Amino acid sequence: MDAELQALGEAQAAFLSEADAGGFGPPVGAHWDAEHIVAHLIVNERLIEQVTAALMAGEEPDYDNAPGQDGFVLASTIAAADGLTGLIDVARTTFEQERSTLADLPAELRDREVHVCIWHEGERVLDAPRPWWAFAVGASTAFHLPAHTEQLRALR
Repeated sequence: MDAELQALGEAQAAFLSEADAGGFGPPVGAHWDAEHIVAHLIVNERLIEQVTAALMAGEEPDYDNAPGQDGFVLASTIAAADGLTGLIDVARTTFEQERSTLADLPAELRDREVHVCIWHEGERVLDAPRPWWAFAVGASTAFHLPAHTEQLRALR
């Protein structure tokens, strides 16, 4: 397995381990509860998988994380999974599918630029092309997953 994908898998495993530990209290302020954090990652990792598949199909997709911030989308994801335990199971499957799709991405497409739009707390913080592999694998491993792992930990 590619070392970068292995590192992504390890970051995902750390997140799942934290989620599996449970014992979460309510969020402080306007932050998400544990269910919303897990649902957010499910939605975002599915978006990454979809963009990766579109690249392999010869399309020129964009990535926009807005659905992973949308309250209705998150509530629907939570309802479909029937609670935190179900969400964790869905996240585990989603992570495996995402890594499998990323593993199939040919080397010549890894540096393909994809227009990336990132929203955080209602503000657009990125709206620019990014090399897909560096964003989808690198940023997820180094920043996105660890940030949400810590966010879960802070709910105890």
